[in-house]
Amino acid sequence: MAMTTAKTKPRTRSGSENRRRDKRLLVRLDDRELTEIETGAAAAGLTLASFARARILANPAKPSRRAAADMALLAQVLGQLGRIGSNINQIARGLNGGDRRELDDLPLALAEFRGTASLILRALGMRPDADHH
Repeated sequence: MAMTTAKTKPRTRSGSENRRRDKRLLVRLDDRELTEIETGAAAAGLTLASFARARILANPAKPSRRAAADMALLAQVLGQLGRIGSNINQIARGLNGGDRRELDDLPLALAEFRGTASLILRALGMRPDADHH
């Protein structure tokens, strides 16, 4: 009987960069400096820590990208979520009271929910499609 040996890849360290980076650097800033750093990080699509690391180090590791958020769209979504939550609460209250007519409102509430989910995906820079429902 012939034995074969399987080649295995060497183990690499797993875990997020946050767990591997366990040292901290405290830097004092004034309001103008902090605003400048926040603006630069947002323009680069980076977290504050990744932006600072990239500016300080000559060869930074892969920076953590942050999704650019559309604040106006997120504000619209927040309002819609409140309205949808109220509608679902009214449907549940009616069903608990034995009013089966509330079931007629369920398809509209679900459609509103799906539309709001699509807006959230757009605000996060993702493409809304059937895979996200």
